[in-house]
Amino acid sequence: MTVAVVASLLLALAATGLGIEALRKSGNRTDSGSATSILVPTSGATVSGAAPIAAAPRGPKVTAVDFLVTGGSYHDMKIGTATLSEAGWDMIWQTTNVPNGTYQITSVGYNADGVSTRSASVMVKVVN
Repeated sequence: MTVAVVASLLLALAATGLGIEALRKSGNRTDSGSATSILVPTSGATVSGAAPIAAAPRGPKVTAVDFLVTGGSYHDMKIGTATLSEAGWDMIWQTTNVPNGTYQITSVGYNADGVSTRSASVMVKVVN
């Protein structure tokens, strides 16, 4: 290997290391302790009326959870803030506040420092 190739590889490795360190310091890191996953409803479910929504903390530091809906004319519209119960973080979504259709629900977990982490979305069909 030539000196130029070795230098190039070392620079690339250093940049990767710096990128990892920047990610560790950012608010979107996955080890922030604020991760959640949606338990209810399951993806593909049909919901109506007062529909329960629940998320489980995946990190040890979750201090709050919001639920968002995307679909139709809504993009990340907050549908409520969950309450901590023995089963996890849950709330009731009044589905009559949105038109019938297909939506994605996402939970956003927060830690004490305000760092948030979005869950994977679940797809639901609202039929009222």
